[in-house]
Amino acid sequence: MESIPRDDQEVDTWLRERWYEKEKRLEQFYKDGKFPEEDPTRPYFPPSADNFLIPIFLIWNLGLLLVVYLCVVSPVARSYLLFSNALLFVLSCLGVIEDIDRRLGEPQGGSN
Repeated sequence: MESIPRDDQEVDTWLRERWYEKEKRLEQFYKDGKFPEEDPTRPYFPPSADNFLIPIFLIWNLGLLLVVYLCVVSPVARSYLLFSNALLFVLSCLGVIEDIDRRLGEPQGGSN
């Protein structure tokens, strides 16, 4: 931020210089298929889903650890989890969960 000028005329000149630099780099890229300062010995690894899975995995495991901790420490959390899992089990056995899934999967307006 310190390299950005404050005067309007200087900002205009600075922006034009950045524009020309960008255009030169793009021209080089279209010609050679790489940007000028790229290291040819370093392989390019595009961003992948793996980069996003690690934080999700960590957050999920921290949540599970919190649930386990609460079950050990808090009788209220233990009772709530026992009740909610028992209710889910009973509803699954009765077919209520499958019915809800089937209804959510139908197109709007029901089946004709």
